[in-house]
Amino acid sequence: MKMRLLILTLGLCAMAAPLATLAADPVLEAPDHMDMRLLRNPDIHGARIVFTYAGNLWTVSSTGGRATRLTSSEGFQSQPKFSPDGKSIAFSGNYDGNNDVYLIPTEGGAPRRLTYHPGWDRVIDWQPDGKSIRFQSPRQSNTGRDLQLFTVEVGGGLPRFLRCPPPACPATTPTAPASPTTASPAKTVPGSVTRAAWPRTSGSSTSSRANPPA
Repeated sequence: MKMRLLILTLGLCAMAAPLATLAADPVLEAPDHMDMRLLRNPDIHGARIVFTYAGNLWTVSSTGGRATRLTSSEGFQSQPKFSPDGKSIAFSGNYDGNNDVYLIPTEGGAPRRLTYHPGWDRVIDWQPDGKSIRFQSPRQSNTGRDLQLFTVEVGGGLPRFLRCPPPACPATTPTAPASPTTASPAKTVPGSVTRAAWPRTSGSSTSSRANPPA
């Protein structure tokens, strides 16, 4: 009987030791409310800041104060972006295993889904007119690794592929029409290889062969 009491006493002491150590933790005794290591993806509009914390969206005044939680449903929210007028927040939401584009009022409410593709959609920002949201997705990639830009309207609808502007994509810049007396230059698609530069192969051989005369 005495042996059982001794074992029980030692067990209780062993359990109490970690609790005592935990209670002595200075971080728990005096938490630093300025510690923002878990705050991510901040965006600011006027006097309001939106950010993610523990997978949810929060807003707070740019001068500080108590933060207000916007989302509380199961899932993971990230990349929040204020609309140009500050009335809405676009974000990437993962509620069923896939990231999609969602919209929520700045004051809170039920998130509204805008994209329904199995491809991974990541919110980048709003278009300047505030009528659509720009996001990144591999939905048209042959490998699933190349990310492209798309836009989706806040009212819903099919996303549109966002073509690269001419300054960044010289190949898309229109060229002057060729003179009727001169031959038009051959068009080359970026990333493609012309037939003359591609070695003709036979079986396992990769040696180049001369094309027969016309």
